Amino acid sequence: MLLGKARRRSLHGFTLVELLVVVSVIAMLMGILVPVLSRARQSAYRVACLSNLRQVGLAVQMYRDENRAKFPLARYMPSPFISIVDDPALPQALQAHLGGETKVFKCPGDKVVYDICEDGARTSYAYNAELAGREPDETWFPLRRIRVPEIPVLRDCDGYTFILDPPHEPITAPFFHVRRNTLFADIHVDSYSKQEIAEDER
Repeated sequence: MLLGKARRRSLHGFTLVELLVVVSVIAMLMGILVPVLSRARQSAYRVACLSNLRQVGLAVQMYRDENRAKFPLARYMPSPFISIVDDPALPQALQAHLGGETKVFKCPGDKVVYDICEDGARTSYAYNAELAGREPDETWFPLRRIRVPEIPVLRDCDGYTFILDPPHEPITAPFFHVRRNTLFADIHVDSYSKQEIAEDER
């Protein structure tokens, strides 16, 4: 008799209350995990991006060692981004010093700018063309008392607006980092939060 009752009870499955408890526990776990995973993804983007910029920095240093301490002669962004000079883009200027490795110019968080650049010169990073073909002392930076470690060479393009060649269409790259990464003239890499960037651009 008791065995029959136990068998009938096992066929009933979950009650509504039990199901609601399970669903609410899963919802709470998702609420905790989603922000953590988002932060982990942002952190992974930043680490990969910093690594890319360090490798490009080493290539820039090799270029300077071979060219009397002058920075690569390159335009700030490849075609079709508008430029007043016809110099090659930085990926092309550094080709010999990177052993043909072009993946270092793609930030994993960039879903816009890299794909707009022309083939052979794709990049997620904007070059400081004020340095092109010059030493830091030959630029206007010393006049403004900006020291070499403060001179940006290459920076993430997120949060900036670029102008394309005809029809001169503006393209705004959304922020894909919590902190934007920058390579400086002494070949160190640092990052800035959106708030620090906003304060600096005022």
